[in-house]
Amino acid sequence: YDTLKRVISSLGEWDIGYQEIPFEYREDTGYITSKVDNPPRIVFIQRSCGYNWNRNSLTIDEIARIVSNIRDIFKESIILVDNCYGEFVEDREPTDVGADIIVGSLIKGVGGNLALTGAYIAGKKEIIDRIGDFITAPGQGRDIGPTLGLQRGILQGLLFAPHFIGESLIGLTIASYVLERLGFEVLPKWDEPRGDGVQRIILRDREKLVRFLQEIQRSCPINSMYLPEPQYLPGYSDPVILAGGGFVQGSTGEFSADGILRPPYVAFVQGGYSHNQVITVIIDSIRKIL
Repeated sequence: YDTLKRVISSLGEWDIGYQEIPFEYREDTGYITSKVDNPPRIVFIQRSCGYNWNRNSLTIDEIARIVSNIRDIFKESIILVDNCYGEFVEDREPTDVGADIIVGSLIKGVGGNLALTGAYIAGKKEIIDRIGDFITAPGQGRDIGPTLGLQRGILQGLLFAPHFIGESLIGLTIASYVLERLGFEVLPKWDEPRGDGVQRIILRDREKLVRFLQEIQRSCPINSMYLPEPQYLPGYSDPVILAGGGFVQGSTGEFSADGILRPPYVAFVQGGYSHNQVITVIIDSIRKIL
């Protein structure tokens, strides 16, 4: 994501060093050893492709190999996986294959469309305790902190999340098949392994991307009367257009789509309550831009 570049550029202010391994070398231990100057305190792995549309999102098997390679090279490093959009896509999570910590958003699926805000951090207890001390207060850790009365929505959403994500994956898979038959480029293809719950539709036309997302907005249960327009957002060098009208502000788990206005003009579609909703909205919106 473009916004991460600003985070990375600010690390020096905290005297934190940063090195990045190109995606194509993610499993090349020789390359990693030759390029990393010092054993890192933390190794950060981003599972989803973000707006890097032609990069595959990582499956659990791929994460397992990467983690194993890192352990061989940097035995003391903490391995953190940004698991956003990857939760419940497979029958295992990164912590099942050796990652120390996973993080993600509660309004992007794992909150089951009921969590109104928030994020999660999960993993090894000793690391979680250290994080708790940093986020709240030393010595207090996870024993204090605001819950804002949201516990019920968060826990009930977590219970429902596997079902909603499963429905979304069914819908995205079927839509991917239909769109490919109609001549559209899609990633992943319907029969390819999925590392996250995002479907990419490559439209290769600025106006088609804008119109497609506007048609998605018309199908939303909330704010369907509005048409989204591309806007410059903080951290992005190109305009971004977002379509989504759900009961949780900012939620992408309820069904949403977005895109950044630069070639090849890719729509990123995610979420949904049911596979019927996902299939109907995507196909109907595509038909209206043909």
